[in-house]
Order: sequence, then C-alpha cells, then structure tokens
Amino acid sequence: MLAFTTTDSLWGIGVTYTRWGRKACPTGAELVYTGQAGGNYFQNKGGGINYLCLPNDPEVGQQQSYDNSQLYGVEYEIYSYSKPHGWSAIGNMEVPCAVCHSRRKSSKVIIPGKYITMDMVFKFHQ
Repeated sequence: MLAFTTTDSLWGIGVTYTRWGRKACPTGAELVYTGQAGGNYFQNKGGGINYLCLPNDPEVGQQQSYDNSQLYGVEYEIYSYSKPHGWSAIGNMEVPCAVCHSRRKSSKVIIPGKYITMDMVFKFHQ
C-alpha cells in the first residue's frame, strides 16, 4: 500500500511548482501537498541556501547527530513597526507553502521528508 495518493490528472504532462506563503493553488492547478517553508538556521554556516516546502506529515528517518546541518521552519519577521502600509503584523508566524501541479509541460517532484517521488507512484499505478 502506498502512503502517497493523488488524482489521476497529475500523471502524464504538467509542471509542478511551489507557491510560497499560500496553502492553496490557483484556479487551473491541483494541490499536490501543503506544508511549511523550511531551511537552514539563519545564523548557521554551511547549510543549503534554497528553501524547501516541508510536508505537514513528514516520515521521520533515523535520527542523526547534531553535528549535521538541521532543518528549521521559516517564520515571517514582519512586525507592526516594519510592516508595509495596509499589512497586518505577522511576526513569528510560520510561512505556509503549497506544491501545485498544472498540466502544461513535463515535470518531476521530490517531496522532502517522504520516501517516494511522484515518478515512483506513477510507476506503481501503471
């Protein structure tokens, strides 16, 4: 039994992309999964530079020592004294993300914290 399922319309052609700061996809795109932005701790050196859209339900593997780089959740740092006019203060709130799929070009997606990729699921469904 597979842990990851999605609609049949995701198979075949299309593009997969991350929508940062959102929990949903725009009209015409299907939601693959939602999560929270994660990455290197802002004071750590040597970690990755790109953010990841970490799933809300990760599959935790073997625990590693703290000598390795760690992943941290990303937070908004927009407070009442620094917010743009018309915005609400959202300091220390988690940054949501949504991975969306739109049928336009061929693509692949790797889901951080999961053991399978969309390619593997597709092969199992054939």
